Amino acid sequence: MPKLDTSKTEWDLSSLSAGDDDPKFAEKREAIRAANYAFINKWKDRDDYLKDPAILKEALDEYEALERAYGTSGDEGYYFSLRNAQDEDNTELKARSSKIHDFSLAIVNDIQFFTMSVAKISEADQKKFLDYPPLAPHRHYLEREFVNAKYLLSESEEKILNLVGKPSYGNWVDMTSRFVNREEREVTGEDGICSKKNFSELLSLISSVKKPVRDEAVGHIHDIMRKYADVAEAEINSILETKKISDDLRGIKRPDEGRHIADDIDTEVVDALLEAVADRFDIAKRYYALKARLMGVSKFAYHERNVPFGSVEKNYSYADGVAIIRDVFLRLDSQFADIFQQFVESGLVDVFPKKGKT
Repeated sequence: MPKLDTSKTEWDLSSLSAGDDDPKFAEKREAIRAANYAFINKWKDRDDYLKDPAILKEALDEYEALERAYGTSGDEGYYFSLRNAQDEDNTELKARSSKIHDFSLAIVNDIQFFTMSVAKISEADQKKFLDYPPLAPHRHYLEREFVNAKYLLSESEEKILNLVGKPSYGNWVDMTSRFVNREEREVTGEDGICSKKNFSELLSLISSVKKPVRDEAVGHIHDIMRKYADVAEAEINSILETKKISDDLRGIKRPDEGRHIADDIDTEVVDALLEAVADRFDIAKRYYALKARLMGVSKFAYHERNVPFGSVEKNYSYADGVAIIRDVFLRLDSQFADIFQQFVESGLVDVFPKKGKT
């Protein structure tokens, strides 16, 4: 079996852009705008697609092609979302992301009339559309839109909620994540050497088989969490209050109901899963009790629950890990292995933790 090339350990984003200042971004942005508004202008003042299945088929085919080729932010939006994940402290990246977000949101608000109109096709007419053979490729999409219709507000109200989504939710999450991921602490690693580790590296150390290493690491993590506890409290309260307001406006009764709709899963299925798991909590209790006895301790601390039992003498490099995973995928399905190989060799895996990386 040929050895995989594991030399690319950072994302290679060249398929999306030549770099942060790629001049083609402006050109692509105009293409996105033109394509979206061509669709908007064609269908905005029409309602025939809400009455005739053949015309809806035409509209949905065009909408799918638009989403596939352009979306509302294109390569630029994808590129900067990945670049931000690499370096949350970079103010220039945040500024670029904010601009593409504003560009995308304007299109989202102008094009949402289409999906909202489709969702609100009358119940009396829905069967006609669902049973129309040429619309079969879009049948599941239509079923989901029809279910979602009862939770939709007016188009103007939906626009307002789209506009406040980032300041009332997204910015809070980004802020706390940025604070935490920039933190570093001096800590002793498994090699016995004391060095500065970032937050992601500290998290990896709490599963160390060496108790002094994991206990020191978790102490630093608790220290970081305490540092931002007041900020996190304000964050979660703001997010929960925003969700409650949105759910109340939409008539959503359960806090998780909206998520079930978005995930395309029946609430009854989720409830059955929760009940089945809760009824057998004793399995987890017995497992951890056994593991504690095997490791010679009376009780695990919370951060120790994933500590591996036994000893591993070998240090595994990234290349070693890649070889093991590829072998597993080959045993399952060669296509899995081919996809994995493409990810590894094309620079589609950003491997190592670093300061500021989410």
